[in-house]
Formats: sequence, structure tokens, C-alpha cells
Amino acid sequence: MLRFSLFAAAIAAAVLCSCATERTDPLAHIIAHKTEARGGANAIEAINNVRSKVEITEPKFTVSGVYRAMDGAMRNDINEDDKRVYSEGVDKNGSWLQKGAGSD
Repeated sequence: MLRFSLFAAAIAAAVLCSCATERTDPLAHIIAHKTEARGGANAIEAINNVRSKVEITEPKFTVSGVYRAMDGAMRNDINEDDKRVYSEGVDKNGSWLQKGAGSD
């Protein structure tokens, strides 16, 4: 009986070990899929500027925004009803922010 128990334990351990090694990291799979969808790592590395539009919805308001980045600088403009209400960024002079409408 002891020999059967040891044999069963050895089989169970082997099965569990093989299951653990077959698992893949789900995050790595997602990153690989998204990287390929954007043309591969070389295509992503070749990007030198980006512009994205966003919409932020909160319980009491909705605003839209435009994020831009290029050559070590970035700018984020937030608009409400097509009027700029907030901007922030980083440029060659450092970081800055501006509340309300102002000169661009």
C-alpha cells in the first residue's frame, strides 16, 4: 500500500509540474499581440511623434483632450465645449501648465 501511495504521489507531482511549466504569462501575450498589430517592435521604435484624442467622462462633466509628443516634448490640452480649459506640457524650458483659455 505504501508503494502505491508513493507511486501515486510521484505521478501527481509530475502532472502538476508539467501543468505549471505550460502556462504562459498573459501580459507577455497581450504585449506581443499589440506590438505585432502596430507593425512590430522596429516600427514602434521608429515613431518620433504621436497625437492622441481622448474623452474624459466624469459624473458631473465630460471633457475632450489632445495629447501630443515629439522630440522630447509633450503637450496635453483639455477642452470643454470646444474651449480650452487646461494645458500642460514639457518642452526645452521645462514643465509648465496653464489654466483657462490663453495664447497657444
